[in-house]
Amino acid sequence: CCRSSAGDGVSSVDYHAILPAVLLAATVLVVLVVDAFLPRRFSWAVMPLGFVGVLASLVAALTLIGEDITTFGGHYVVDDFTVLFQVFFLIVAAVVLAMSLRYVREGGFYQGEYYFLLLTAFLGCIMMPTSRTLLLTAALCCGASILPLPALAAAYEAPLEGEAWQQADLAY
Repeated sequence: CCRSSAGDGVSSVDYHAILPAVLLAATVLVVLVVDAFLPRRFSWAVMPLGFVGVLASLVAALTLIGEDITTFGGHYVVDDFTVLFQVFFLIVAAVVLAMSLRYVREGGFYQGEYYFLLLTAFLGCIMMPTSRTLLLTAALCCGASILPLPALAAAYEAPLEGEAWQQADLAY
């Protein structure tokens, strides 16, 4: 029925269950660090790094199909529901990354920051369906309420004029 990583009363971590989130979190950190040291003219190179990280996380999520895993003392659950949403959000992330390369490159935006914020938002998206307890659900709902903040930060980086600033504030 269900595989639990807790054995003999000691809570252990099932690393296979958390692998998609760990890979995407590592990708977020790599994008942040690489962008900090790249010259501005090469900042487009963080997009392929982010894309590879999203694909690696997607492959890890696909390996969880058909699994029922509970870890972190029952707070983190991987089942078909979780895998469905993780795969959906990771596919959306890959499509958004692929579509935004030219737009961000030609628009003169800060590319590293954009990709960092985008990947961070998708990390929150793939973490939300894993919670099964009230405490973790409440924490993730608070996280969901700040989920639009990366979009707002990206909007402030864009060269907006006149009433466009007010529209960006209203959108938040």
